[in-house]
Amino acid sequence: MTLAFWSQGKVHWHDLVGYVVAQCLGAVVGTAIVRLLWGEQAVGVHVGATQPGHGVGAPGAVLLEAGMTALVVLTILLMTSRAATARFTPLVLWVLIAVLVWRFAPFTGTSLNPARSLGPALVAPLFAHYWVYVVGPCLGAAIAVGVFRFATTAEVLTTKLFHDPRYPSTMASRLPVRP
Repeated sequence: MTLAFWSQGKVHWHDLVGYVVAQCLGAVVGTAIVRLLWGEQAVGVHVGATQPGHGVGAPGAVLLEAGMTALVVLTILLMTSRAATARFTPLVLWVLIAVLVWRFAPFTGTSLNPARSLGPALVAPLFAHYWVYVVGPCLGAAIAVGVFRFATTAEVLTTKLFHDPRYPSTMASRLPVRP
């Protein structure tokens, strides 16, 4: 999502770097904590490492991850491009991501984010298919941005996924805030 907002000119490059580094560090530290707290139970499930499911090859997993990520990113771009819908973005995402995990986790693990897959890949360690979870989501985000740019005349109004006018945003936002 950060890459999609950056490509829309809504996130400065140094913020992009900061968000990516923070997400990756958070994923690694969080996974390490799970490994420490859950011990062998965490090891038994490869500390949540995402891998293509049985019968799903890497190319198929890339396509599924790209499609799911494109759907999530396009939903966010559409929701945040109207003042009337911006504040409902988290609610719509909650439902959408729940459905995606429910239906597609057996096939790919439903990563949707390279940082989410990085932590378990490092801690497990299981890097054989990590590239799937970098290429798929990045491809999906690029597709969503392309569709948004060419299929709509809308402009993203905020990068804040829950816009509440009572709180200013440190990120790009053209939506009003109350003094």
